[in-house]
Amino acid sequence: MAKRKRKKIEARRAAQKPVTATTRKGVIIAVTACAIFSLLGFAFIGAGIREIAFTYRCSAEAPGLITDVTIKNEYKPGKRSKKPQYWATYSYEYDDTASTDVFVTAKIVRSGKRITIRYNPDDPDQKYVKGYDDAGNVLCVIVGIVWVGFFALIAYCAIVLHLREQAAAKQQSSGR
Repeated sequence: MAKRKRKKIEARRAAQKPVTATTRKGVIIAVTACAIFSLLGFAFIGAGIREIAFTYRCSAEAPGLITDVTIKNEYKPGKRSKKPQYWATYSYEYDDTASTDVFVTAKIVRSGKRITIRYNPDDPDQKYVKGYDDAGNVLCVIVGIVWVGFFALIAYCAIVLHLREQAAAKQQSSGR
């Protein structure tokens, strides 16, 4: 029985392709691919930082009131329905100017609710509703950092593996 197992293992090993050394071209391709995929991570980081900077510019506050709420559900044939979207119309005053606007959220919103609007004092058109703003700003930066780090690690491992194989080959050739 042990002989049969040994024969099966030997047959498997013979069928496997031999492990080949990394080539310079392969390492360059791997590092280039990692660099390209890292660009997506840098895009995440940039988008998160822009959103965080936007919220910091909006330093003035104004009280507001939700006047109307419309619930929209998107149904697609053959797919589950998404969570409903709440389109809330709100009114507020800043610098003795009355204004009305709409925000869209997945959170449940009721008419008559008092809210706080944060706006940029230099450009009042730049605003968001406090508590209903995108909470993914910091998450976007974190995902981008992890993404870039992951592909940097893969590129680093490819380079180190190649350099170790080169050093071992050089040592083996000089040892003969």
